[in-house]
Amino acid sequence: MIRVVLADDQLLFVENLKYVLEQLSGDIQIVGVAHSGKQAVEMILQHSPDIALLDVRMPAIDGVAVVERVHPVRPSTRIIMLTTFDDDEYIHEALAHGAIGYLLKDMPPADLIQAIHVVMSGQVIVSPGVVQKLLRDPHQLPAVESSIPPWMLTLTKRERELLKFIARGLDNRQISEEMCVTPQTIRNHMSEIYSKLGVGTRLEAIRLLSNLDIDSIPL
Repeated sequence: MIRVVLADDQLLFVENLKYVLEQLSGDIQIVGVAHSGKQAVEMILQHSPDIALLDVRMPAIDGVAVVERVHPVRPSTRIIMLTTFDDDEYIHEALAHGAIGYLLKDMPPADLIQAIHVVMSGQVIVSPGVVQKLLRDPHQLPAVESSIPPWMLTLTKRERELLKFIARGLDNRQISEEMCVTPQTIRNHMSEIYSKLGVGTRLEAIRLLSNLDIDSIPL
C-alpha cells in the first residue's frame, strides 16, 4: 500500500479527494488528512508517509513552508504540490525545497492516481500547464547539475519530434496518442533521450529546451 497524507484547508475538497483516492486506486491508503499547514507538518512527522499531497496556498503555513520544514527530516516522503493556478509564483520554491511533483487540482482522478505511482518510482512530475510556465520563465527552473554534452546531433528524428511535444507541455500519454505508439514506447524513448542529454529527469530536459528556439530543432 502507498501511504498518503493529504493537506488542504478546503474541507470539502480534501475529504472528497480522500474518498476518490481510496475508492479508485486499490493500493492507496490515506493515513492522515490535515486542514492546515501546521497539521500537515505534524502528520508527516508522525506518520512518515510515502506521499504527501499538499495544497500550495494554505493560511499561516503554506504548502511551500511545509516542504521546507519536513523535507530535511523526512526526505523519504515524496511531496506533491496541488494548486488551482497554472501561473504560480510558488513553483520554483516548492521544487527547490524538495517537492517532486507540481500538479493542478482540476486533473482527472485517474491521472492523479497515475501521477502518485510515477512519483513513487522516483520521477518528477509536473502538470503540462505548469511546464508551459517553466518554459516561459526558465529562471524559475532548478539549475541542471549535470554536464551538458553536444547532444542535438545524437538524437534521432523520432527523439527530436518527441522533444517538441515535451516543449508543448504534453505528458507521456498525450505524446503516445500524438505519435501513435504505446506509453511504454514513449518511456523507452525518454530514457534514451535523458542519456543523450546527460540529464536524469524531465525537468532537467525542460531546462535545456528553455534555452533553445524549439522551432529550430530539425526533424
